[in-house]
Amino acid sequence: MATQKINTDFDSAENLDQITQFEPQQKILFLPLWCDGKMLLSPVQSWETIENRWNVPLCDQNETKNCLISAQKNSSVWNKKSPKERLDFLQKWLDLLSTDLYLQHFENNFFAEPQRKNLLKNFIENIQQQINLNSHKQEIAENDGENICFLVADNSNYELGEEQFFQDFAKVFVSQIFVAGKTLIINPSPNLSPLMLALMELTSRTQPKFPDGVVNVLHGKGGVIKGIHKSFSEVKAAENENIKLQFEFIANAKQKQHYLDLINKN
Repeated sequence: MATQKINTDFDSAENLDQITQFEPQQKILFLPLWCDGKMLLSPVQSWETIENRWNVPLCDQNETKNCLISAQKNSSVWNKKSPKERLDFLQKWLDLLSTDLYLQHFENNFFAEPQRKNLLKNFIENIQQQINLNSHKQEIAENDGENICFLVADNSNYELGEEQFFQDFAKVFVSQIFVAGKTLIINPSPNLSPLMLALMELTSRTQPKFPDGVVNVLHGKGGVIKGIHKSFSEVKAAENENIKLQFEFIANAKQKQHYLDLINKN
């Protein structure tokens, strides 16, 4: 893995398909952030090359703050919906996502690999199972604040495999966003970044589409860790003093503790 500074111009790209127009000669793809319901590329100047196949942006405090602002801005509207309304929305979204049109788009995406072509189907099935498990919670008490869930999703050494990883991700996806009414910022492993982006971009392609800012994807570890508490304090002071930040982890215990130690040091 190598870190490099690259000047890029992706302003004319509107979706992941169009990113392929900007492939350099070595065919290494540049991946965007997903912030406030759209791709965000141009502000990021530092990138990490993964397996000589794609470049992941290394986000710093500025990108962290932008995602926090987006999540905060949209949390009040999302949180005011009842758990039943949110779960009904999710069911309608899944029904559309399960059609051949969206499944084919995911499978044909430029970074989809043959062994992963059923990943979206499995993810949809996992979410459906979680909806069924959580249906009895539709009348739970409303969230006690406009909360943001910061999800650290790292599968670099995930012992149970990728399918189990996304099964666990589906649990957080349903319980935090649709049952508890939080907005979500996902900080994925660089190995997961393409698949996470494919899933999140599909949130903007369906009708109904996800409200902007309910789900954001923020890449990078060091800059994000350094910026998360400072950026959140600034957003909280400027936007909403009652807003809360909750951490969730999909990783093994050693990875989780390492991440918490780094956050506490900063």
